[in-house]
Amino acid sequence: MWEDPIVAEVRKIREDYAAQFSFDLQTLCRALKEREQRDPRPKVSFPPKPARLVRKAKPTAVLAEGKTPYEGEGE
Repeated sequence: MWEDPIVAEVRKIREDYAAQFSFDLQTLCRALKEREQRDPRPKVSFPPKPARLVRKAKPTAVLAEGKTPYEGEGE
């Protein structure tokens, strides 16, 4: 199977970085947060997006008759 050399390089870097923290996710995340705090570049935070209106689906003929969609199947 063909292997992309760029993907292989990124995976190797990720593996080596995780190995520095003994593959402990909590320690790795803590180190990344500390690194983020030391970074002098400004942080950007966007306000949450407003919720979108979700319309209810129209009932099908089977549901309109009061039956569940699975009644009568497999009999």
